[in-house]
Amino acid sequence: MFGLNSKNVTEWLTTNISIFIVGVVDTVSLHKTLPILVNNRPSFLLTLQILATNTALLLGSIYFYEKGVGPLLGFINTNVVNSGDIIQESYNDKLMWVLYQSLWLLPICGLCYCCSMVWYQDLADSTFRYLKGVPKSTPLTKSVGHALYGTLVWLSAFVQVKLLAMIVPMLFAQVSAAVELFFVGLTSTVGNQLLSDIIMGMKHSILMWIRVASFGSRLLGLALLCLMYGWYGFDPKWIASGMDPDERFGILERHWAYFVGFGFPYVLLMENTSFFVGYGVFLALFPFCIMLGSVCDYTDPYVQYMPKKSDTLTLKSNTLPVFKTAQNWTLMAIKYIDQKSFDARKKRSSSVSSGAGSSSSSNSSSSSGRGGLSKVTKDKKTS
Repeated sequence: MFGLNSKNVTEWLTTNISIFIVGVVDTVSLHKTLPILVNNRPSFLLTLQILATNTALLLGSIYFYEKGVGPLLGFINTNVVNSGDIIQESYNDKLMWVLYQSLWLLPICGLCYCCSMVWYQDLADSTFRYLKGVPKSTPLTKSVGHALYGTLVWLSAFVQVKLLAMIVPMLFAQVSAAVELFFVGLTSTVGNQLLSDIIMGMKHSILMWIRVASFGSRLLGLALLCLMYGWYGFDPKWIASGMDPDERFGILERHWAYFVGFGFPYVLLMENTSFFVGYGVFLALFPFCIMLGSVCDYTDPYVQYMPKKSDTLTLKSNTLPVFKTAQNWTLMAIKYIDQKSFDARKKRSSSVSSGAGSSSSSNSSSSSGRGGLSKVTKDKKTS
Protein backbone atom coordinates (compact mmCIF):
# COMPACT_ATOMS: atom_id res chain seq x y z
CA MET A 1 0.00 0.00 0.00
CA PHE A 2 1.24 3.47 -0.80
CA GLY A 3 2.71 5.70 1.88
CA LEU A 4 0.30 7.89 3.78
CA ASN A 5 0.87 11.59 3.19
CA SER A 6 -1.44 14.38 2.11
CA LYS A 7 -0.42 14.23 -1.57
CA ASN A 8 -0.85 10.46 -1.81
CA VAL A 9 -4.19 10.50 0.04
CA THR A 10 -5.50 13.30 -2.18
CA GLU A 11 -4.34 11.45 -5.30
CA TRP A 12 -5.93 8.23 -4.08
CA LEU A 13 -9.26 9.90 -3.24
CA THR A 14 -9.41 11.88 -6.49
CA THR A 15 -8.64 8.87 -8.63
CA ASN A 16 -11.05 6.47 -6.96
CA ILE A 17 -13.90 8.99 -6.71
CA SER A 18 -13.54 9.72 -10.45
CA ILE A 19 -13.63 5.99 -11.23
CA PHE A 20 -16.58 5.54 -8.84
CA ILE A 21 -18.52 8.22 -10.74
CA VAL A 22 -17.84 6.44 -14.06
CA GLY A 23 -19.31 3.26 -12.53
CA VAL A 24 -22.44 5.15 -11.43
CA VAL A 25 -22.85 6.68 -14.90
CA ASP A 26 -22.42 3.31 -16.60
CA THR A 27 -25.07 1.57 -14.49
CA VAL A 28 -27.72 4.16 -15.38
CA SER A 29 -26.81 4.15 -19.09
CA LEU A 30 -29.70 1.87 -20.01
CA HIS A 31 -29.73 3.22 -23.57
CA LYS A 32 -26.59 1.17 -24.23
CA THR A 33 -28.73 -1.99 -24.12
CA LEU A 34 -31.08 -0.87 -26.92
CA PRO A 35 -28.90 -2.16 -29.81
CA ILE A 36 -28.80 -5.59 -28.16
CA LEU A 37 -32.58 -5.72 -27.62
CA VAL A 38 -33.34 -4.48 -31.13
CA ASN A 39 -30.82 -6.58 -33.05
CA ASN A 40 -30.60 -9.74 -30.94
CA ARG A 41 -33.96 -11.51 -30.72
CA PRO A 42 -32.91 -14.22 -28.18
CA SER A 43 -31.78 -11.53 -25.71
CA PHE A 44 -35.05 -9.65 -26.19
CA LEU A 45 -37.17 -12.78 -25.59
CA LEU A 46 -35.11 -13.83 -22.54
CA THR A 47 -35.51 -10.34 -21.06
CA LEU A 48 -39.31 -10.56 -21.42
CA GLN A 49 -39.28 -14.08 -19.94
CA ILE A 50 -37.25 -13.00 -16.90
CA LEU A 51 -39.39 -9.92 -16.30
CA ALA A 52 -42.64 -11.94 -16.46
CA THR A 53 -41.36 -14.65 -14.09
CA ASN A 54 -39.92 -12.24 -11.53
CA THR A 55 -43.10 -10.14 -11.58
CA ALA A 56 -45.26 -13.21 -10.90
CA LEU A 57 -42.99 -14.36 -8.05
CA LEU A 58 -42.86 -10.91 -6.47
CA LEU A 59 -46.62 -10.35 -6.61
CA GLY A 60 -47.18 -13.82 -5.18
CA SER A 61 -44.74 -13.14 -2.33
CA ILE A 62 -46.57 -9.88 -1.50
CA TYR A 63 -49.88 -11.76 -1.33
CA PHE A 64 -48.52 -14.50 0.94
CA TYR A 65 -46.79 -11.96 3.16
CA GLU A 66 -49.98 -9.96 3.63
CA LYS A 67 -52.04 -13.10 4.36
CA GLY A 68 -49.59 -15.18 6.36
CA VAL A 69 -46.08 -14.09 7.30
CA GLY A 70 -46.92 -10.49 8.27
CA PRO A 71 -49.74 -11.36 10.71
CA LEU A 72 -47.62 -14.19 12.20
CA LEU A 73 -44.66 -11.90 12.92
CA GLY A 74 -47.03 -9.27 14.34
CA PHE A 75 -48.60 -11.85 16.66
CA ILE A 76 -45.16 -13.03 17.87
CA ASN A 77 -43.96 -9.45 18.48
CA THR A 78 -47.13 -8.48 20.37
CA ASN A 79 -47.83 -11.58 22.43
CA VAL A 80 -44.51 -13.39 22.82
CA VAL A 81 -41.56 -11.00 22.94
CA ASN A 82 -43.25 -7.74 23.87
CA SER A 83 -42.42 -6.18 27.27
CA GLY A 84 -42.77 -2.87 29.07
CA ASP A 85 -39.04 -2.07 28.93
CA ILE A 86 -38.40 0.60 26.28
CA ILE A 87 -34.84 -0.59 25.61
CA GLN A 88 -35.97 -4.21 25.41
CA GLU A 89 -38.79 -3.26 23.04
CA SER A 90 -36.29 -1.47 20.79
CA TYR A 91 -34.10 -4.57 20.81
CA ASN A 92 -37.14 -6.79 20.08
CA ASP A 93 -38.12 -4.61 17.12
CA LYS A 94 -34.63 -4.99 15.64
CA LEU A 95 -34.69 -8.72 16.34
CA MET A 96 -38.04 -9.06 14.56
CA TRP A 97 -36.61 -7.14 11.60
CA VAL A 98 -33.69 -9.61 11.41
CA LEU A 99 -36.13 -12.53 11.61
CA TYR A 100 -38.30 -10.90 8.94
CA GLN A 101 -35.33 -10.62 6.61
CA SER A 102 -34.02 -14.09 7.42
CA LEU A 103 -37.32 -15.98 7.27
CA TRP A 104 -39.04 -14.11 4.46
CA LEU A 105 -37.03 -11.58 2.47
CA LEU A 106 -33.91 -13.68 1.89
CA PRO A 107 -35.87 -16.83 0.85
CA ILE A 108 -37.88 -14.72 -1.60
CA CYS A 109 -34.65 -13.23 -3.01
CA GLY A 110 -33.20 -16.73 -3.33
CA LEU A 111 -36.36 -18.10 -4.95
CA CYS A 112 -36.52 -15.33 -7.55
CA TYR A 113 -32.82 -15.67 -8.32
CA CYS A 114 -32.83 -19.48 -8.52
CA CYS A 115 -35.93 -19.57 -10.75
CA SER A 116 -34.30 -17.20 -13.24
CA MET A 117 -30.64 -18.17 -12.73
CA VAL A 118 -30.40 -20.30 -15.87
CA TRP A 119 -32.09 -17.58 -17.89
CA TYR A 120 -29.66 -14.97 -16.53
CA GLN A 121 -26.74 -17.01 -17.80
CA ASP A 122 -28.54 -17.68 -21.10
CA LEU A 123 -29.03 -13.93 -21.49
CA ALA A 124 -25.32 -13.32 -20.82
CA ASP A 125 -24.37 -16.09 -23.29
CA SER A 126 -26.72 -14.66 -25.93
CA THR A 127 -25.34 -11.16 -25.46
CA PHE A 128 -21.76 -12.47 -25.50
CA ARG A 129 -22.49 -14.36 -28.72
CA TYR A 130 -23.94 -11.22 -30.31
CA LEU A 131 -21.04 -8.97 -29.25
CA LYS A 132 -17.96 -11.21 -29.24
CA GLY A 133 -18.69 -14.67 -30.62
CA VAL A 134 -19.34 -18.13 -29.24
CA PRO A 135 -19.07 -18.36 -25.40
CA LYS A 136 -16.36 -20.62 -24.05
CA SER A 137 -17.66 -24.02 -23.01
CA THR A 138 -16.49 -25.48 -19.69
CA PRO A 139 -16.58 -29.22 -18.86
CA LEU A 140 -19.61 -30.07 -16.73
CA THR A 141 -17.68 -31.24 -13.65
CA LYS A 142 -15.44 -28.18 -13.74
CA SER A 143 -18.42 -25.88 -14.32
CA VAL A 144 -20.32 -27.35 -11.35
CA GLY A 145 -17.21 -27.06 -9.15
CA HIS A 146 -16.70 -23.42 -10.14
CA ALA A 147 -20.38 -22.64 -9.54
CA LEU A 148 -20.33 -24.30 -6.10
CA TYR A 149 -17.12 -22.55 -5.05
CA GLY A 150 -18.31 -19.16 -6.34
CA THR A 151 -21.67 -19.57 -4.58
CA LEU A 152 -20.00 -20.43 -1.27
CA VAL A 153 -17.69 -17.41 -1.52
CA TRP A 154 -20.70 -15.21 -2.34
CA LEU A 155 -22.59 -16.62 0.65
CA SER A 156 -19.62 -15.93 2.95
CA ALA A 157 -19.32 -12.37 1.61
CA PHE A 158 -23.07 -11.89 2.07
CA VAL A 159 -22.75 -12.99 5.71
CA GLN A 160 -19.99 -10.39 6.13
CA VAL A 161 -22.30 -7.71 4.69
CA LYS A 162 -25.08 -8.61 7.14
CA LEU A 163 -22.67 -8.67 10.06
CA LEU A 164 -21.19 -5.27 9.21
CA ALA A 165 -24.37 -3.50 8.08
CA MET A 166 -26.91 -4.91 10.54
CA ILE A 167 -25.69 -7.16 13.35
CA VAL A 168 -22.66 -5.14 14.49
CA PRO A 169 -24.58 -1.79 14.57
CA MET A 170 -27.38 -3.53 16.51
CA LEU A 171 -24.85 -4.79 19.07
CA PHE A 172 -23.30 -1.33 19.30
CA ALA A 173 -26.78 0.08 20.00
CA GLN A 174 -27.15 -2.34 22.91
CA VAL A 175 -23.70 -1.42 24.22
CA SER A 176 -24.58 2.27 23.92
CA ALA A 177 -27.80 1.76 25.91
CA ALA A 178 -25.92 -0.18 28.60
CA VAL A 179 -23.25 2.54 28.84
CA GLU A 180 -25.97 5.17 29.14
CA LEU A 181 -27.65 3.32 32.00
CA PHE A 182 -24.34 2.66 33.74
CA PHE A 183 -23.31 6.31 33.74
CA VAL A 184 -26.77 7.49 34.78
CA GLY A 185 -26.57 5.21 37.79
CA LEU A 186 -22.99 6.23 38.51
CA THR A 187 -23.82 9.94 38.32
CA SER A 188 -26.73 9.55 40.74
CA THR A 189 -24.37 8.21 43.42
CA VAL A 190 -21.89 11.12 43.12
CA GLY A 191 -22.56 14.22 45.20
CA ASN A 192 -19.69 16.34 43.89
CA GLN A 193 -20.73 18.51 40.94
CA LEU A 194 -17.23 18.66 39.42
CA LEU A 195 -16.82 14.89 39.56
CA SER A 196 -20.31 14.49 38.11
CA ASP A 197 -19.39 16.75 35.18
CA ILE A 198 -16.21 14.72 34.56
CA ILE A 199 -18.21 11.48 34.56
CA MET A 200 -20.75 12.94 32.12
CA GLY A 201 -17.91 14.06 29.83
CA MET A 202 -16.49 10.54 29.88
CA LYS A 203 -19.93 9.18 29.04
CA HIS A 204 -20.37 11.48 26.05
CA SER A 205 -16.87 10.66 24.81
CA ILE A 206 -17.45 6.90 25.03
CA LEU A 207 -20.87 7.17 23.37
CA MET A 208 -19.40 9.27 20.57
CA TRP A 209 -16.78 6.62 19.76
CA ILE A 210 -19.41 3.87 19.91
CA ARG A 211 -21.55 5.81 17.40
CA VAL A 212 -18.53 6.39 15.16
CA ALA A 213 -17.67 2.67 15.25
CA SER A 214 -21.29 1.74 14.54
CA PHE A 215 -21.49 4.18 11.62
CA GLY A 216 -18.16 2.94 10.26
CA SER A 217 -19.30 -0.68 10.40
CA ARG A 218 -22.55 0.10 8.60
CA LEU A 219 -20.77 2.22 5.98
CA LEU A 220 -18.25 -0.56 5.33
CA GLY A 221 -21.06 -3.10 5.03
CA LEU A 222 -22.95 -0.92 2.54
CA ALA A 223 -19.77 -0.37 0.49
CA LEU A 224 -19.25 -4.13 0.30
CA LEU A 225 -22.92 -4.52 -0.65
CA CYS A 226 -22.42 -1.99 -3.49
CA LEU A 227 -19.43 -4.01 -4.68
CA MET A 228 -21.53 -7.18 -4.70
CA TYR A 229 -24.33 -5.54 -6.69
CA GLY A 230 -21.72 -4.31 -9.15
CA TRP A 231 -20.44 -7.88 -9.36
CA TYR A 232 -23.90 -9.30 -10.21
CA GLY A 233 -24.06 -7.49 -13.55
CA PHE A 234 -20.63 -8.59 -14.79
CA ASP A 235 -20.36 -12.12 -13.39
CA PRO A 236 -22.55 -13.88 -16.02
CA LYS A 237 -20.43 -12.32 -18.80
CA TRP A 238 -17.21 -13.48 -17.10
CA ILE A 239 -18.65 -16.99 -16.80
CA ALA A 240 -19.49 -16.91 -20.52
CA SER A 241 -15.88 -15.94 -21.27
CA GLY A 242 -14.63 -18.96 -19.27
CA MET A 243 -13.08 -17.19 -16.28
CA ASP A 244 -12.16 -19.04 -13.10
CA PRO A 245 -13.93 -17.76 -9.93
CA ASP A 246 -10.64 -16.59 -8.39
CA GLU A 247 -9.91 -14.57 -11.53
CA ARG A 248 -13.29 -12.90 -11.21
CA PHE A 249 -12.74 -12.08 -7.54
CA GLY A 250 -9.32 -10.70 -8.43
CA ILE A 251 -10.87 -8.34 -10.99
CA LEU A 252 -13.34 -7.10 -8.37
CA GLU A 253 -10.56 -6.47 -5.84
CA ARG A 254 -8.36 -4.58 -8.33
CA HIS A 255 -11.21 -2.53 -9.82
CA TRP A 256 -13.31 -2.13 -6.68
CA ALA A 257 -13.93 1.62 -7.12
CA TYR A 258 -15.68 1.08 -10.45
CA PHE A 259 -17.82 -1.82 -9.20
CA VAL A 260 -18.80 0.00 -6.00
CA GLY A 261 -20.01 2.83 -8.25
CA PHE A 262 -21.80 0.38 -10.56
CA GLY A 263 -23.71 -1.14 -7.65
CA PHE A 264 -24.30 2.12 -5.76
CA PRO A 265 -27.61 3.15 -7.46
CA TYR A 266 -29.17 -0.24 -6.67
CA VAL A 267 -28.15 -0.13 -3.00
CA LEU A 268 -29.31 3.50 -2.76
CA LEU A 269 -32.68 2.48 -4.16
CA MET A 270 -33.12 -0.52 -1.88
CA GLU A 271 -31.99 1.33 1.26
CA ASN A 272 -34.48 4.16 0.72
CA THR A 273 -37.59 2.23 -0.33
CA SER A 274 -39.59 -0.68 1.02
CA PHE A 275 -38.29 -4.14 0.26
CA PHE A 276 -40.91 -4.97 -2.34
CA VAL A 277 -40.46 -1.66 -4.18
CA GLY A 278 -36.66 -1.71 -4.10
CA TYR A 279 -36.23 -5.38 -4.88
CA GLY A 280 -39.00 -5.27 -7.50
CA VAL A 281 -37.29 -2.44 -9.37
CA PHE A 282 -33.94 -4.24 -9.11
CA LEU A 283 -35.45 -7.44 -10.54
CA ALA A 284 -36.94 -5.41 -13.39
CA LEU A 285 -33.57 -3.80 -14.14
CA PHE A 286 -31.38 -6.87 -13.62
CA PRO A 287 -31.59 -8.18 -17.23
CA PHE A 288 -30.46 -4.74 -18.40
CA CYS A 289 -27.74 -4.83 -15.73
CA ILE A 290 -26.42 -8.08 -17.26
CA MET A 291 -26.40 -6.55 -20.74
CA LEU A 292 -24.64 -3.44 -19.41
CA GLY A 293 -22.02 -5.74 -17.90
CA SER A 294 -21.35 -7.01 -21.40
CA VAL A 295 -21.04 -3.62 -23.11
CA CYS A 296 -19.34 -1.53 -20.39
CA ASP A 297 -15.55 -1.72 -19.99
CA TYR A 298 -14.47 -1.44 -16.35
CA THR A 299 -10.81 -0.91 -17.33
CA ASP A 300 -11.38 2.31 -19.31
CA PRO A 301 -11.66 4.67 -16.28
CA TYR A 302 -8.44 3.18 -14.84
CA VAL A 303 -6.60 3.94 -18.09
CA GLN A 304 -8.09 7.45 -18.06
CA TYR A 305 -7.72 8.43 -14.40
CA MET A 306 -4.87 6.35 -12.97
CA PRO A 307 -1.68 8.49 -12.82
CA LYS A 308 0.58 7.34 -15.65
CA LYS A 309 3.92 7.80 -13.85
CA SER A 310 3.00 7.47 -10.20
CA ASP A 311 5.32 5.32 -8.09
CA THR A 312 2.80 5.04 -5.26
CA LEU A 313 -0.70 4.71 -6.79
CA THR A 314 -0.79 1.67 -9.08
CA LEU A 315 -3.39 -0.96 -9.81
CA LYS A 316 -1.58 -3.30 -7.42
CA SER A 317 -1.35 -0.79 -4.55
CA ASN A 318 -5.02 0.14 -5.11
CA THR A 319 -6.15 -3.48 -4.65
CA LEU A 320 -8.44 -4.21 -1.70
CA PRO A 321 -8.60 -7.92 -0.70
CA VAL A 322 -12.29 -7.70 0.20
CA PHE A 323 -13.01 -11.33 -0.74
CA LYS A 324 -9.97 -12.79 1.01
CA THR A 325 -11.88 -13.62 4.20
CA ALA A 326 -14.81 -15.12 2.27
CA GLN A 327 -12.41 -17.21 0.17
CA ASN A 328 -10.60 -18.44 3.29
CA TRP A 329 -13.91 -19.39 4.95
CA THR A 330 -14.92 -21.28 1.81
CA LEU A 331 -11.59 -23.07 1.57
CA MET A 332 -11.91 -24.15 5.21
CA ALA A 333 -15.39 -25.54 4.50
CA ILE A 334 -14.10 -27.40 1.43
CA LYS A 335 -11.17 -28.77 3.45
CA TYR A 336 -13.49 -30.57 5.87
CA ILE A 337 -15.62 -31.93 3.01
CA ASP A 338 -12.99 -32.92 0.44
CA GLN A 339 -9.27 -32.59 1.18
CA LYS A 340 -8.30 -33.28 -2.44
CA SER A 341 -10.55 -30.52 -3.78
CA PHE A 342 -9.22 -28.19 -1.08
CA ASP A 343 -5.60 -28.77 -2.14
CA ALA A 344 -6.44 -28.23 -5.82
CA ARG A 345 -8.44 -25.06 -5.14
CA LYS A 346 -5.79 -23.61 -2.82
CA LYS A 347 -3.07 -24.25 -5.40
CA ARG A 348 -5.17 -22.61 -8.12
CA SER A 349 -5.94 -19.59 -5.90
CA SER A 350 -2.24 -19.14 -5.10
CA SER A 351 -1.23 -19.31 -8.75
CA VAL A 352 -3.90 -16.78 -9.77
CA SER A 353 -2.94 -14.27 -7.04
CA SER A 354 0.80 -14.64 -7.65
CA GLY A 355 0.29 -14.28 -11.39
CA ALA A 356 -1.73 -11.10 -10.92
CA GLY A 357 0.83 -9.72 -8.49
CA SER A 358 3.80 -10.39 -10.75
CA SER A 359 1.97 -8.94 -13.73
CA SER A 360 1.08 -5.83 -11.76
CA SER A 361 4.58 -5.28 -10.41
CA SER A 362 6.30 -5.84 -13.74
CA ASN A 363 3.93 -3.52 -15.56
CA SER A 364 4.04 -0.77 -12.93
CA SER A 365 7.83 -0.55 -12.98
CA SER A 366 7.90 1.56 -16.14
CA SER A 367 6.09 4.65 -17.33
CA SER A 368 4.11 2.59 -19.81
CA GLY A 369 3.11 0.05 -17.17
CA ARG A 370 -0.38 1.40 -16.66
CA GLY A 371 -1.41 0.86 -20.23
CA GLY A 372 0.22 -2.58 -20.25
CA LEU A 373 -1.59 -3.68 -17.11
CA SER A 374 -4.91 -2.42 -18.45
CA LYS A 375 -4.24 -4.35 -21.64
CA VAL A 376 -3.60 -7.50 -19.63
CA THR A 377 -6.90 -6.99 -17.81
CA LYS A 378 -8.74 -6.38 -21.08
CA ASP A 379 -7.24 -9.52 -22.62
CA LYS A 380 -8.28 -11.47 -19.54
CA LYS A 381 -11.79 -10.04 -19.74
CA THR A 382 -12.32 -10.77 -23.44
CA SER A 383 -10.56 -14.14 -23.53
